[in-house]
Amino acid sequence: MELGQTATSRWNSLPPIQARGPPSYKFIDRFSRLKTIYWNRGYAIFLLAFIGFTIQGNQLQFCLKIFESMKEKNKIDFIIYNYEYYYKSGFEIGLIPGGVLVTVYPVHNILGISVIISSICHIILIMSIGYLNAGSQIFLGFCIGTTMATVFVAIHRIWTYWVPLNKQSVRHVPIILCVLIDEYRRIYISNFHVHVSSSSFLFTILLGVIVLPWYLLWTYVTKNGNRSQILYRGSNLIGGVNYSRCSTEISGVLPTLPNVLEIPWKSFCTSMPVIAIVLSFTCIDSSIDSKFELDFTLRKHTIIWLILFTFLAELIPEITVSFSTTNVRKFWSCTYFVLIGIHFYLRGFWFIIITENNKLLLMTFKVMKYFSLFGFYVNHLDIAPKYASVIFGIIYTVNYMSLKFLDPVLVTLSGCKVIKYTF
Repeated sequence: MELGQTATSRWNSLPPIQARGPPSYKFIDRFSRLKTIYWNRGYAIFLLAFIGFTIQGNQLQFCLKIFESMKEKNKIDFIIYNYEYYYKSGFEIGLIPGGVLVTVYPVHNILGISVIISSICHIILIMSIGYLNAGSQIFLGFCIGTTMATVFVAIHRIWTYWVPLNKQSVRHVPIILCVLIDEYRRIYISNFHVHVSSSSFLFTILLGVIVLPWYLLWTYVTKNGNRSQILYRGSNLIGGVNYSRCSTEISGVLPTLPNVLEIPWKSFCTSMPVIAIVLSFTCIDSSIDSKFELDFTLRKHTIIWLILFTFLAELIPEITVSFSTTNVRKFWSCTYFVLIGIHFYLRGFWFIIITENNKLLLMTFKVMKYFSLFGFYVNHLDIAPKYASVIFGIIYTVNYMSLKFLDPVLVTLSGCKVIKYTF
């Protein structure tokens, strides 16, 4: 896959410029254009990849529920079966290697195989509870974490490979919706209490069975979709991508993939856009998410409003024509970090009671966090589309490291005590 390379089908081709006609026909043409842009092979394949990642996430959470239920019944020693710790370790360690793997090898194959391996490990782990020794349990948990990290970063390469973004923020809405829906799913399952452990066994095994037809469908769709390609030319790491298109027909010829040494690691360290994104993820404040009671409802309403806004923005492009993508991203990113700065200021001067009791302020923080996803969260997709997975792996690795090491260092240097706040 070349830098910025993507694939298309007959569904992706934009309709020719129509002559001016009555308003009713113009509206119909815009509606047809909306269908052409979003109802195509590219978005369908991204949705299929997201479904695979969702299956993984559901299996993981049901496994955690099973361990939690068995621990409450004193059927297992939680010190030995510390599944969540081994999974998190594998996930954090596997982000950058996973990004490299899907860059130097075909991303579609790596994603499909990773989902299969993760599902098999989940089934083995569930079927063998009480019989596995510590070494086997550590290996399975670590393997599940690394495969989920690989799928997590691979989705971003799938996105840049199949969907031409053309630096339009509204085209990012599907991936933002997937992020919100995935968190919505995790919250829902985490609030689901396991009363009968056999039900969780059944759900986990059922998801493992569903993976088989998913993998067959994934292989069939991606193999057929590789017959025609669209190449983005004039790409570079620092300046983004020149989206002039050149259609070529490729039949039976795999695109050239880089090796590990060809990945521009030095450019990642010196690129100001990449550095800015890394620092942005380092400053994210997740404490507001802890016990915000309106989070579930607010997330649902945000998803609905995003869908409606996308529908209107595509049907009536005059709404967004005066706003450049750069200004939109700057606005949402800067607004979010200004609010986070205010939140830290209130904490530092012991005004935490104001924040705790002011639901409107908390809701503002949450809404800005959702819409900030249109800012720094998607910048890596068009900074270097070919290396989107590598950059995203680096970003999240730095984010996890800052949460583990940077926060305690800052607390120690400032001489403050760590206080747990409840929202």
